[in-house]
Amino acid sequence: MQSPLSAVSQSLQTVLGEYAGPLLPGQRSSLERANARCAQAITAVRRMLAILQAEKSREPDQKPAPLAAVIRQVHAQQSEEVVRRGIRFEVDLHADNLHLRIGEPALAEVVSALVENALKYTPDGGRIRIASAAGPDDGTVALTVGDSGIGIPEAVRERVFEAFFRSDHVRATERPGVGLGLAFVRSVVTAAQGRVSAGQSAFGGAEIRVELPVATLPEAEQAEEESAAAFRVVIIGGVAAGSKAAAKVVRLRPDADVTIVDRGSVLAYAGCGLPYYVSGVVRDYRSLISSAAGVARDSVFFQKVKHVHQRNRTEAVEIDRNGCRVRLRDVFSGRETWLRYDKLLLATGASAVVPRELEAR
Repeated sequence: MQSPLSAVSQSLQTVLGEYAGPLLPGQRSSLERANARCAQAITAVRRMLAILQAEKSREPDQKPAPLAAVIRQVHAQQSEEVVRRGIRFEVDLHADNLHLRIGEPALAEVVSALVENALKYTPDGGRIRIASAAGPDDGTVALTVGDSGIGIPEAVRERVFEAFFRSDHVRATERPGVGLGLAFVRSVVTAAQGRVSAGQSAFGGAEIRVELPVATLPEAEQAEEESAAAFRVVIIGGVAAGSKAAAKVVRLRPDADVTIVDRGSVLAYAGCGLPYYVSGVVRDYRSLISSAAGVARDSVFFQKVKHVHQRNRTEAVEIDRNGCRVRLRDVFSGRETWLRYDKLLLATGASAVVPRELEAR
């Protein structure tokens, strides 16, 4: 079902690009609405499949997920929209080294769904806060995402986690959605032996609270040991060269632990298509980061499909060749950490140098 929808979306984007001829304003408006609905349908199908998968498997079968790293990853993913809309997006972490008893891709999807939900209902110039704190029970952590949006009426706070449920006050706003985002969150969290609830945030909007079990020390140490035992490849630079190199390494060494470090917010995009975007032929920048089937090549895609870790909005500021490690700096917080490697690849690009004899001409 998702594949035909992707084909329809691709056809709509082709027409919107005026490859089939110029469009009248009314035609463009109708096609843009149809394309937006198609994107919502694709998201709905993906969410339904994820819910079914979560219901099928009640036990997490992956190594514990690093909470802070996942939150920073999602924060970086949404940075462009946050800046464009003037939203104040705050991150407050209880601890930097917590691992949760849930797979990293699943946790990334949960946090992404919560942040996307907050962005949907928060007005421009609003406020969003994602925070973690010790849970009410020993061995749990509470993750909250609060916003300054329209909020959730107390009478329906339990029902917002039902599939396809949309309250009357949400329908009145005409905001897009099918009511699967929070249902997806509940299914995944419940499968990980966690809990989820809704309430009011300190900013007057909605607050979604997720409680998940923390991995015990041996489990967390085992996850770190497994990562340390793997063949570690660090690639500095993304876009075309870095992402292609990562895919090649994974094909040659499926056991490798590959990490791409890039100071931008988007890991991979079609650089050759930038002239078309600047000229207006391609009107949606997301087309530059999507496959022909409409699948966005974001950090979740690289983690789940390519098995590649991403550290975007991160600068490499020093290479310790003797110690086989790279010093990284988070561009938001300025926090610095070391990342070890067995092989290091530089894919930062280059600047043209004009010979002096040519400059004289």
